[in-house]
Amino acid sequence: NYVHWHFVSDVFDWTTTKMSSFLKDFKRTQYGIKGSKPA
Repeated sequence: NYVHWHFVSDVFDWTTTKMSSFLKDFKRTQYGIKGSKPA
């Protein structure tokens, strides 16, 4: 369990970044979105 959690915690930031990028690209192509809302 510890080894698994350690692995997950190491790749979590990369996975989050990769999925965020994938989602932005998907929305851009599917819906024509050119940018994100201002914060």
